[in-house]
Formats: sequence, C-alpha cells, structure tokens
Amino acid sequence: MLSAIALHKVVFGLVFIMAFSVGLAAALSGIGLTLVLANHAITWLQQRLEPRRYVAGLVNAIPAIGALVVVAVGLALTAQSLAQL
Repeated sequence: MLSAIALHKVVFGLVFIMAFSVGLAAALSGIGLTLVLANHAITWLQQRLEPRRYVAGLVNAIPAIGALVVVAVGLALTAQSLAQL
C-alpha cells in the first residue's frame, strides 16, 4: 500500500489489498475445512482400528514421529547453514 501511495496509484493499492484479503480468507477457510474433514477421517479410522492394538499405538505415535521429522529437518538446515559459513 505504501508503494502504491508513493507511486500515486492508491486505487491499485486498494485493489491489491482486497485481492490479498480474499486470497487469505480462502486459504484460511480451506485449511479450516480440511482440518474438520481430517478430524472426521481420523475419528472414523480410530473406531475401525480400535480392536487392533498395534495399529492404535502407531496412530498415537504419529504426532511424535512428525515432531522428530521437523526437528531433524531443522538440524539438517542448521548444519548446512553452519557449513556454508
């Protein structure tokens, strides 16, 4: 918006902000709908897999596995950055 004002194209800046807002609203709505549907799918999956204890343990370990992947990627990126110094 500040660039549009500096270029004396305020209308262009307002249109850009409006387009950005619509895109952001669509993205957040899509993420929300995806999470609701994922919750239903996970609940259904847990109900179907409840008798199988070994699979239920794996399903419960998924968040920890995801966290370990994030930490490993972070450590790899940190090591790569330090190597470039």
